[in-house]
Amino acid sequence: MSNNSRARDIRNCVWYLSAGNPTWRLNRAAKCEGLSCASLGATFVEMHAGLDEQVEAGFTFGTLLEAGSTSGVPFSVAGGVTIATIGAVQDAGAHVAVAGAAIYGAADPAAAAAELRAAIK
Repeated sequence: MSNNSRARDIRNCVWYLSAGNPTWRLNRAAKCEGLSCASLGATFVEMHAGLDEQVEAGFTFGTLLEAGSTSGVPFSVAGGVTIATIGAVQDAGAHVAVAGAAIYGAADPAAAAAELRAAIK
C-alpha cells in the first residue's frame, strides 16, 4: 500500500470468488502467489463461494473458512453461511459473514435474518 493510500485511509481487499478447485483458493489465500496478502498491501480478504461452487465435488465450507483464517488479514466469508454454520464462521475468526440464500431462500426471510443475528456471539 502506498503512503498516499495510507494517508487517505484507503484499504485494499483481495476477493476470491468461485475459484473452481477448492484447494486453489486455500493455497492462493495463504500465499497470494508466493507473497503474503499483507505484504501485497491487502488489508482484508473476501472468501466467496457462489452457489455453483458450493455444489461442486470437493467443496467444503471448512475449506472456505480455513482459506480465510490462513490469509493473515481480517476476512469475510460468503457462500454457505447458515444458522448451522454461523458458529464455525465466528470460531474461524471471520470479521464479516454474508448470508444470502439462508435469508432470501427462507419461507420467512425476516425471521431467518433475525435468527442468524441472534446466533452471533
